[in-house]
Amino acid sequence: MFKNKNQKVNVDDIDTVIGPGTNFEGNIQAVGIIRIDGIFNGEMTTQGDIIIGERGNVKGTLIARNMIVAGVSYATLDCKGKLEIKASGKVKGDISVESIVIEDGADFTGKCTMKSEDKNEQNDEGNE
Repeated sequence: MFKNKNQKVNVDDIDTVIGPGTNFEGNIQAVGIIRIDGIFNGEMTTQGDIIIGERGNVKGTLIARNMIVAGVSYATLDCKGKLEIKASGKVKGDISVESIVIEDGADFTGKCTMKSEDKNEQNDEGNE
């Protein structure tokens, strides 16, 4: 999903869609890519990626490999990899990521915890 800056996500690769006009409350566990263009409130966990479209609005806890936020998130976000907050995106909540990209115009309010590989942590501890 994040291979190339100009590469777009193929619609055929998206496994689950919460479309515009849809309001979902509850828990979702998945393995593939999830796109949210409606309203989601609850806990969402996937081994794949989560995309919050410009009309998407989420609350709760989201756990995924990578995430793109172009809409609004009032959720706790846990990314195993990369979080991208697009210029139209608003993230209000704590995030845990390996890497992050925040475009000009994006809004982020919360605490950011940067994950590091265990190797780096062990090397840092060994140097003390």
